[in-house]
Amino acid sequence: MPKPRDGRRPTDFRAGGASAQVGAPLALAADRCIAAYEAVRDLDDPDLHRLSEMLLLAVGKRLAREDRQALRQRMN
Repeated sequence: MPKPRDGRRPTDFRAGGASAQVGAPLALAADRCIAAYEAVRDLDDPDLHRLSEMLLLAVGKRLAREDRQALRQRMN
């Protein structure tokens, strides 16, 4: 997938992953969190690093929880 000219990451809803099926807004939030993390990576600001990592972790946990719930529902 080509990278947009403005430097943003392209939206990447992984077709095979359950997270794209569970909640597109949450998958979009994850992609945006990754972009924010990458944007502050080269800054010399530990507070921004910590905040971007915390947000990315929180969204990742939520995605994992929803993936597990979706898997359980499919198994029943």
